Amino acid sequence: MSLKDKFKSVFQSEWMIALVFLGLFLLTHGYRFGWDDQFAEIPHLKNLINPALYANDPFVMSLRNYFPTYFYRILSRVITIKQIPAAYFFLFLVSRYFLFFWIYK
Repeated sequence: MSLKDKFKSVFQSEWMIALVFLGLFLLTHGYRFGWDDQFAEIPHLKNLINPALYANDPFVMSLRNYFPTYFYRILSRVITIKQIPAAYFFLFLVSRYFLFFWIYK
């Protein structure tokens, strides 16, 4: 198989095409930490990681009612407060990648 045929077969893969779409999306839109509803998610996650961080803060305490999923509880057991930006970036990349993959598919 020639190099041209190998190159062509790689870029006919749905996985690679989704990766190209992800790259184009990141080039045109970028990534911003703390946008949309992350203003509430991040303090809630920080509070789950370290409950003493926002002790008696009414806003953070009320977030328990608005984020009843297990996702933040599980994530708070896996990461530290310093790892939150990297974890959000990783989750953003994974979710966008699979979004483009399934749209293409």
